[in-house]
Amino acid sequence: MEINWNVLNDINGINKTEYLGYHQNNLVQPVKYLFNLKGEKVDHSTSLTFIVFDKTVFYATGGAQPFDTGYLIKDNKNYEVLDVEKKFIKNVYVHLVDFKNEEIKIGDVVTQKYDEKRRHNHSIHHTASHMLYTMSVKKILNLEEISQGLDEEKTWSQFTGDNVTWDKIQEIVDEVNKDVEKNIIQNEMFMSKEEAFNNGYIAYDKFIDRYDNIVRAVEFKDSTTDLCGGTHVQSTGEIKHLYLVDVESAKKGFLVTVSAFQNTINKHFIIKIKNILNQIKDIKAKILKLNNSYSLDIPYDVELSQANRNYFEYLNNLLIKIQGDFKIENKLAQIKQQEQLEKLTFNSDVKKINEINVSINNFSNQLIDNKILMPKTLKSIQVKKASIELYFNNIDNTNILLLVSADLKNKLNLNKFLDILKKYNVNYVGGGSNLICQLSINKIDKNNFENIFFEWLKNIY
Repeated sequence: MEINWNVLNDINGINKTEYLGYHQNNLVQPVKYLFNLKGEKVDHSTSLTFIVFDKTVFYATGGAQPFDTGYLIKDNKNYEVLDVEKKFIKNVYVHLVDFKNEEIKIGDVVTQKYDEKRRHNHSIHHTASHMLYTMSVKKILNLEEISQGLDEEKTWSQFTGDNVTWDKIQEIVDEVNKDVEKNIIQNEMFMSKEEAFNNGYIAYDKFIDRYDNIVRAVEFKDSTTDLCGGTHVQSTGEIKHLYLVDVESAKKGFLVTVSAFQNTINKHFIIKIKNILNQIKDIKAKILKLNNSYSLDIPYDVELSQANRNYFEYLNNLLIKIQGDFKIENKLAQIKQQEQLEKLTFNSDVKKINEINVSINNFSNQLIDNKILMPKTLKSIQVKKASIELYFNNIDNTNILLLVSADLKNKLNLNKFLDILKKYNVNYVGGGSNLICQLSINKIDKNNFENIFFEWLKNIY
């Protein structure tokens, strides 16, 4: 179910929520406000509900860190907290909770408890992202972070900068791991925004008005110090080890992904590998339609343990090769078809319906693509008047091309002829306009098709 949080945008008069989740994982609180999914204040609910407290331990989405999940506990029953946001009612933490037919009322006292594993993994990767950025600034010229994000398994940052290579980023990650091994203790500091600016924690004075009068700084001494409202590990040793997952080109700069879990590398690359395998298979299928003797061995599946950067690079090179092969085979096929077209001969028969000349052209057993045939036939019909041309090609299916001279466009409409085919239960693939029509029909008798067409034509004229 999609939740429309914007229904809360016009709500005001609610005091700022006091956040206590940095140093405790549960809290007993009375329910302050309830809102239904339309954004209307209610005094009780038994379903999905927006709920507000004076205080909370649940982290709300912000600073690239996702929200906490967990439970509200009432009368020994757990009610799942699905999302927490604070941007829709400014500085008010709104909890989305499913009460599943159980009643909750304003004033009810509940125990808040967030998912500690999810929170800890977020904290690990949030701290890692700060350490990575600080170290990157020291190592890469003209570096700028454009965007950043994280989840339970990884953190990623999009940068611009000079001299960016996999080896350079790996060098940075290695330096970060040295600070991880030092097990540096977190130092949390609160100060005025002026003091933060003087200490260099706010980079530009034009941004100073964006901050509250009192700001929070998180320091891991000699590693990184940042203004941050997010959650962090208590010491860098909790990260244990940071792994470089990927360095990818992005629209602007490059995207670096790191993780505290080694198996994230395999999970990341198996998605990329399956995607590139599908591209390779699709191109090979296209080539085989052009040249059924084409041969290229490709793997058809991949184990999670195989999914790594080296295997991806191997497949990427294979993709480049097969893309080149396709261009060559496609060009050869076009040349071959053009040669066939130049040699193409028709068994033609001309019939006259009143003043209209109907040319029936049969080139059975001469394989030719309608895309190749079209330019030649269009050129022919454009200089004619009161003419209709039918082309039949019986290879596998009956491929039919119908063309009408421009002077008949107000009288004839080939799309209406398609309706007649349906009445005769003729199943076809294709279509067109009132002047041009391409059809593929499964083994229809040529004479049968002509009879249907001429019957329709005689009814018009």
